[in-house]
Amino acid sequence: MYEYAKQKSDSYFSRNQKWLSPLVILIFCLLSSQVGKIIGESNVFPGYIIKTVATIALFICAFNARMTPTVSARIIVATFYFSVFGVFGLLIFNYFNG
Repeated sequence: MYEYAKQKSDSYFSRNQKWLSPLVILIFCLLSSQVGKIIGESNVFPGYIIKTVATIALFICAFNARMTPTVSARIIVATFYFSVFGVFGLLIFNYFNG
């Protein structure tokens, strides 16, 4: 019985759960404006609250994914790096092209 509990807690999902939970919150925050359009409400949640919660969830997800040694966590970390450096690259490109 102890070995089954040990195997269950060491599953791939349980190792990734600490960074998947904030990612789900981030996705809900990003999709909340679309949900408002679908149900016909223009202001379901104030925008600053959604942006604040999404930013906090993004940092928690990135930190926890950085500390998780699984393949899917490494893919998320690489995606974060590419997106951050891509934004900086676009800012620099737009600055020099005016």
